[in-house]
Amino acid sequence: MNWTLPPDVVVGQMLVSAPLLLALLAAVVAVLVLHLANRANLARWVWHPPLFTLGFYCLIYALLGLWLLPR
Repeated sequence: MNWTLPPDVVVGQMLVSAPLLLALLAAVVAVLVLHLANRANLARWVWHPPLFTLGFYCLIYALLGLWLLPR
């Protein structure tokens, strides 16, 4: 397999790692989706909310990484 590093992104005059921006985007998406799930009263089905939040964040981060980062 040919593994390459993801490219850096220029923000202003700084180079920012693409996975860092992806992590921030995943956090925003996860918070919004979990907030909507709480408003719909779906949180009552979750046994351990902090563990579910971490797992959901990891899932969103992985899916965005597969979708947005080059291969």
